[in-house]
Amino acid sequence: MTDTCPAVPLQAGCAICKKWLTPSNLSPKSGCYCRVCLPPSAIVRRRVTAEELWTTERPDTFENSDSLIRHFQTLEAGGTLQPIVVLPVAWTVDTMRQEVESLRGRGPLHTAVMLRLEAAIVRLGHAAYCLLDGNHRALAAALRGTDLAAFVIATPAALDELRQLQTDFPHPEGALEDLVWSWIEHAYGTMHHAPVAREPVTVAERARALEENGLLPDLEA
Repeated sequence: MTDTCPAVPLQAGCAICKKWLTPSNLSPKSGCYCRVCLPPSAIVRRRVTAEELWTTERPDTFENSDSLIRHFQTLEAGGTLQPIVVLPVAWTVDTMRQEVESLRGRGPLHTAVMLRLEAAIVRLGHAAYCLLDGNHRALAAALRGTDLAAFVIATPAALDELRQLQTDFPHPEGALEDLVWSWIEHAYGTMHHAPVAREPVTVAERARALEENGLLPDLEA
């Protein structure tokens, strides 16, 4: 049984196809369905820390105090937050490497962009995930010194599933590759023209910078 279907015992019929449920054909997503009717989740669930998360949010500015205060106080009270959404940094790094190869030998302007990307690739290797959604939740956890739940979107199937689970996901359209490019361009500017927009920092680095510069709201308010 699961929390979603507490009345259905393991040895009962699948809610859709009515086939007998056994440990070998039970979907890990719910105790009500077989694996055929409800395949295993494509989303990887992880507990992550602020040191593992790259964010494109600036470490020298802060907005929307109410959201941060609400999340922080939820954690203070022993509550849980909706999982953040992250992208494995390997996706970002691989995409940037492909861009580097496409720029090689194409002139001084392209060489400058290529060198900037190569430096970014080295830096990004120091943390595991790029944060797609949940900046305030991640920041609240960093300030509380705790880890938090994350949905890791590593495949197109996982992205499709996430959009079904979270109708408020801020990227309702586009392929996974589009999200990767969006994150890169938000972090480093338009690849061929603009200068660096903002250098990504880890959520832990951002939390320390905001705290040291007195930019955080009163979290006990």
